[in-house]
Formats: sequence, structure tokens, C-alpha cells
Amino acid sequence: MNGIEFESLDGEPAKLFFMIAMPESGSNMHLKALALLSRSLIHENFRNRLYKAKTNEDVIKILESIDSID
Repeated sequence: MNGIEFESLDGEPAKLFFMIAMPESGSNMHLKALALLSRSLIHENFRNRLYKAKTNEDVIKILESIDSID
């Protein structure tokens, strides 16, 4: 996977992009989701599973496999 030039701090091409959308009434849920995602992305195995995903459904399954944000 080559990635996309994104002016990253390490100078490496970016390979994963995420958008987190929450309702205004979602309090700090977006921060909890971001923290959970960040903790998961530290693990090479998790990142590799995302790199190998072929469909949207594959990505959703992988994201659903991480701990709850509640």
C-alpha cells in the first residue's frame, strides 16, 4: 500500500483516514470514539487488518471488533 501524500509530521504517505460524525447532543462521544480508535491504531495487527480490508463491510466489521465507546 503506497498511501497518499498528506504533509504528515513524519513525512510518510498517509494510509488510513477516518471521519467521526456525532450529533450535537452527543456530548463528548466523539472524543471517546477518537481515543478508542487511537488506542487501536497503535497495534500493528489492527492496522494490517484495515489495510487488507476489501469492502466497506470488512472495515465496519473490523471497527466493530474494538471495545465499546460507552
